[in-house]
Amino acid sequence: VLAAPGSDQFIALAIMLALLVGIVQLLLGVFKLGVIVNFLSHPVIVGFTNAAAIIIALSQVSKLFGVPMGRSEHFINDIVGVFKLIGDTHLPTLAMGALAIALMWGIRKYTPKLPGVLIAVLVTTVLSWAIGFERNADGRLEQIADPELVAVVQKSMAAAKRVDDLNTQIAEKSTELKAAQKAAAKTGDGVAQMEVEAELRMAELRLARIEVQGAEEAFTREKAALRHLQVVRSVDATGATVAIYPVGKAPQGVTLDDTRYRLRKLSANGFKLVGGGEVVGGIPEGLPSIQMPSFNLDALGSLLSAALVISLVGFMEAISIAKAIAAKTKQRLDPNQELIGQGLSNIVGSFSQAFPVS
Repeated sequence: VLAAPGSDQFIALAIMLALLVGIVQLLLGVFKLGVIVNFLSHPVIVGFTNAAAIIIALSQVSKLFGVPMGRSEHFINDIVGVFKLIGDTHLPTLAMGALAIALMWGIRKYTPKLPGVLIAVLVTTVLSWAIGFERNADGRLEQIADPELVAVVQKSMAAAKRVDDLNTQIAEKSTELKAAQKAAAKTGDGVAQMEVEAELRMAELRLARIEVQGAEEAFTREKAALRHLQVVRSVDATGATVAIYPVGKAPQGVTLDDTRYRLRKLSANGFKLVGGGEVVGGIPEGLPSIQMPSFNLDALGSLLSAALVISLVGFMEAISIAKAIAAKTKQRLDPNQELIGQGLSNIVGSFSQAFPVS
């Protein structure tokens, strides 16, 4: 771990990683090393494309039912967790998803020449705007006017802050470990001393990771306690939130909007009041700013190995799908050109604050 997830340093390293991935892929393409694709047999390609399709489809199940999906090291466990929350299905979200699927299926069956996906996107976008599908708002702890609810939410936010703090500590300890190893190598200290220092730092890292796992489990439990709790909010003349109350506990005479909300996306800084479905929201205007990615020499060694792995896996992922398509369309496929294209896209993307893509 080189930086706490979501921190400015984390984002800077992700952008730097995109640049490194692009350079590696570009060099592989320039030096005609796309020949490695010849080691991909047909069964491997079929297995890879089918697995990709299954993973992509299952990852959308949570979006279809409007329930959260965890992110662990085991994808199947995350999917099982989604099905455990089926009882919390957001019916308008399910209806919107079912409509989109029905549109795409119907157009493909009866008028296959029409762009079914594009039409489904257009119809559901216009419909969501027309009916006010998204009825969400930001919430802060000080807006909650019920002491019992304050205590529950405060506990969840404290758990979220604990996870953030521990992730920051892990990043700092990892940096200290690399600095200690580098200093020992430069000053010519004994190998035994360097090993003792490294073991100590690694023990601290292992302990911190265990603490993070426990803190994340605690945070999950706290969020589960809020899952079925519904709240309402009082608003001012502009529609801004004034106070938040559990359903049935708002005082008489208070002006409430006509939506019941659930508390979602709790963090150390606040939470979301979710009363409708999720939409993409406002898209930033204009083009992204172009600037040179910041270069961290201390992290270069660690990122270089990751860049090599991502370069190869990303290439294999893209080329396996491309080979499957080329086999049907009888088109010629140039693996070296694919590497050059991916490499250039990652290099250019890093200058506009992108992470590695395939």
